[in-house]
Amino acid sequence: MKAGWLETVGEGLAELGVTAVRVEDLGMGSAPSPIPISSEGFPCYGEWSLAECEKALAQWEEVTEERKAAIDPYVLQAAESCMGWCGTAVAAGRGVAGFFY
Repeated sequence: MKAGWLETVGEGLAELGVTAVRVEDLGMGSAPSPIPISSEGFPCYGEWSLAECEKALAQWEEVTEERKAAIDPYVLQAAESCMGWCGTAVAAGRGVAGFFY
């Protein structure tokens, strides 16, 4: 993954009006205990709550195909993956947890 990619995808989601979740939040925090953290501070951890995922899906439903077509196709593909994670999480009654190393 190239540097800045999470932010790029987050900007794409925001441009589409999906503001309930931020992709970069999945890699910004510290791992929960008892997961050991290396001397470099990895792994990083973040999460989206069930409520945030539900809101993000509702926002995603409002995005028109024209607006989706206007953003970079790789960013759109990544945004669609994020919404897939949210959909899976909501169906399970849970949120999304992300680790970055």
